[in-house]
Amino acid sequence: MNTGDTMLRPLKHLTGPIQRTKLDCPPEQLFIFLHGWGADGQNLLDIALSLSHDFPKAEFHLPNAPHPCEANIKGYQWFSLSDESQEALLSGVEDAAKITEHYIREHTQHAHLDYKNVILLGFSQGAMLAKHLALTRPNLCGVVAAYSGKLVGIPEVLSEEKVPVILIHGDDDLVIPVEAMVESYHLLKELGVPADAYRMAELAHGINQAGLELGHRFIKEHIGFEK
Repeated sequence: MNTGDTMLRPLKHLTGPIQRTKLDCPPEQLFIFLHGWGADGQNLLDIALSLSHDFPKAEFHLPNAPHPCEANIKGYQWFSLSDESQEALLSGVEDAAKITEHYIREHTQHAHLDYKNVILLGFSQGAMLAKHLALTRPNLCGVVAAYSGKLVGIPEVLSEEKVPVILIHGDDDLVIPVEAMVESYHLLKELGVPADAYRMAELAHGINQAGLELGHRFIKEHIGFEK
């Protein structure tokens, strides 16, 4: 239960790199990258640079997670993994969602964009957060690309909006087995979420070029993209 002190405590403010290719015109899409456990926003910069060729008028946000990583003092975490019970994970991802939602809405408003042109791209723990945000926060984003992450659980309160989600996962992932992606896919479909899922042969816990291309195409299909 939240105490009054907890409820009044200000949200942490996310910080991290912001990249734009074209500075002479307003952004037409807003990408929010959610990195993995123990990493930071800079870790996904190469992917942002790759996407910038297909989305030259986009703005790319690569925030660091709000908490220092409990296993890597140079990295960050969206939520703790010290207790991997369903209850603890759902509580942790919800706390991270509150902070991240505030960041996304603030920058969406600043860019004068419709939320349907906001894309969440998450890797590993960031993918778990991206799916949770899409399931619970209406009018927040238009599409989710989730790489190598499971679904933490089904939240008690779900948004009526069904945000399209693409799941991409390596067959050789030893950190989060590919079976977690398969389970996530079936759960999302049961909830009525438009979802695609792809198993990447001979890929461990990571993102490869083939997976990026699948994500690019899915995003373009679901945000009415015009280059």
